[in-house]
Amino acid sequence: VSYYSTCACLSDKTKYPTFFRTIPSDYYQAKALAALVKHFGWQWIGAIQSDNDYNITGIQWIGTDSWITPPVSDGLSVTQTKTKICTGNESLMNFQHVFFNVSQLRGSYTVYKAVYAVAHALHHLVFCEPVGGKAVRPCLNISEIKPIKVTDHLHKVNFTNHFGDNVFFDEKGDPPASYDIMNWQLIDGQAMTTFFSQVPKSVCSNVCPVGTRKSQIKGKPICCFDCIPCADGAIANSTGSTDCTFCPKEYWSNENKDRCILKTIEFLSYHEPLGTTITVVSLIGASLSLATMFVFIRYKYTPATIPGSTVAGKFGPAQQRIIVGSCTLIQIMICVVWLTLNPPFPDMVFRYSNTKIVLECNTGSDVAFYAVLGYIGILAVVCLVLAFLARKLPDNFNEAKFITFSMLIFCAVWITFIPAYVSSPGKFTVAVEIFAILSSAFGLLLSIFAPKCYIILIKPEKNTRKHVMGKI
Repeated sequence: VSYYSTCACLSDKTKYPTFFRTIPSDYYQAKALAALVKHFGWQWIGAIQSDNDYNITGIQWIGTDSWITPPVSDGLSVTQTKTKICTGNESLMNFQHVFFNVSQLRGSYTVYKAVYAVAHALHHLVFCEPVGGKAVRPCLNISEIKPIKVTDHLHKVNFTNHFGDNVFFDEKGDPPASYDIMNWQLIDGQAMTTFFSQVPKSVCSNVCPVGTRKSQIKGKPICCFDCIPCADGAIANSTGSTDCTFCPKEYWSNENKDRCILKTIEFLSYHEPLGTTITVVSLIGASLSLATMFVFIRYKYTPATIPGSTVAGKFGPAQQRIIVGSCTLIQIMICVVWLTLNPPFPDMVFRYSNTKIVLECNTGSDVAFYAVLGYIGILAVVCLVLAFLARKLPDNFNEAKFITFSMLIFCAVWITFIPAYVSSPGKFTVAVEIFAILSSAFGLLLSIFAPKCYIILIKPEKNTRKHVMGKI
């Protein structure tokens, strides 16, 4: 019964039918070491082996047995001058041997189990009863003990020792595998086994945290890598990720790059200062337009509400309606074609910012959109030219002057609108468009209709035909 031989080759019963041991086979040791490495996540492991039967069958991954503990004699050698049969009254009280050194109990304990296993086998063989049985006298003479019978009874050994360990042998003569894990630390230049609450680390590179991915270091083992932060818009929500996953289009990565969060939705809202200001100004403009309409309806037969130019007399109501209707009809036709073929639609725009979704109205067809603006621009230019040519007509309320000034404002606003509209990002595009519309509308209202309302309401004495037709 061996207390120190661990080679897995000794479990071969065809070669070693009478071999038993109380120390586990290296077959289990390799599995235990693999489980230990896996449990603690160790990746930076040194493999050392020697070219002999011992290590060919059981490669040692980490220091084991005599590598990490003080050496123990591999056998009990006692030189005797003659063979002496034991009487059973021998004493080891004064016997000096390395096995009695209890500072290192690893080897001593396997010897202890080996001795007790043989003792239990002999007891059962001699008394025909296991230890603790009721047998009073031997059923077999000691001189009749045969090695083969001892071998048979060793196979049947099964008892619990004083330390609570169950001692028995399997069909290969091996005991149940159990190991003590020792943590050696270099303290003050001396190797010592101590107890630490922190698990020892054995990795080339620590596990990459969330928000990063592994990047293999060229020329190094696979367990050596750098941890590269995920790119913006990509996440890694688990440790040790090899790749980062890009977020869906409506989402963006958070600051730690471990979770996708919904992008901020941006649009021109009534509740923000810019939206509130534009709304208030629009309401003021609409109110002034309605007030002007009511004033003109109320005083529609006064000279101030009738065109003062003598040229205007050549164009009667019919001609005026035809001109206004035909120009408006062209605009209506352009808009109908636009809305039929490729109408505007609400759109989610992602190009302005990685962290925002801008809600805006997509024109659908840029050609139709700029056709509408272009037609309005042509009408404005024609009005400007005609008004400029008629600017020196002699009436006090010559509308050509006011139309010229209002068209200058209109053209200036819309000429500057185009580059501002194209370059403005997000919700400011809508704000620029609204600003252009409001500016041109206020320009027309203040330049053409405000002077008339001033005469009608503030200077009614000038609202006479004589004053209107006076020479400048």
